[in-house]
Amino acid sequence: MAIPREKLLRAAIWIIIGISIGVGIGFFLAYNFPMAIDESTTQVITDREYYPTALDLINSADETIHITMYQMKYYTSKQYKDSPTNKLIDALIAAKERGIEVKVIIDESTNENGNAGNDLINLLRENNIIAKFDKPDTTTHAKLVIIDSKIVLVGSSNWSYFTLTKNHETNVLIKSDKVAYEFEDYFENIWKES
Repeated sequence: MAIPREKLLRAAIWIIIGISIGVGIGFFLAYNFPMAIDESTTQVITDREYYPTALDLINSADETIHITMYQMKYYTSKQYKDSPTNKLIDALIAAKERGIEVKVIIDESTNENGNAGNDLINLLRENNIIAKFDKPDTTTHAKLVIIDSKIVLVGSSNWSYFTLTKNHETNVLIKSDKVAYEFEDYFENIWKES
């Protein structure tokens, strides 16, 4: 059974009107209520991309590096001595030596199993980096790097050999003063609690 031409024409007109209204509303909202983050300020960082990205960020810092990490390891054994993790921590030490403020919070649970966390905290402190554990009754599972209160690298990557060389990990690099401000506020709240 064929649909009368007049009904098809009427339906087509209503579809065009609906699309036009939708597009108009979309432009109005986009112009008057822009999103805090646009695609030009974000980048997805996965798997092996994390290490070179984090290293570049640390090396390019001008003022501050603030890090909250669930797990951060520094390896003294020959097997992992040249690991990406060690190179990131060495870069933090070099950043501190060039006058950058470096503050690190790691989860207190990493102090278990042979005091690996305590050894790392001591290494950082010996190199004049302000470092501490979070509160024992709270798990800080965040993996967050904030550079100069302008750039944020946040996601699933811990600083461990297997995370940076073997695991599937997802992270986002965000270049936004507004977003960085929010994460700085979050970082400072954890810092005060610890």
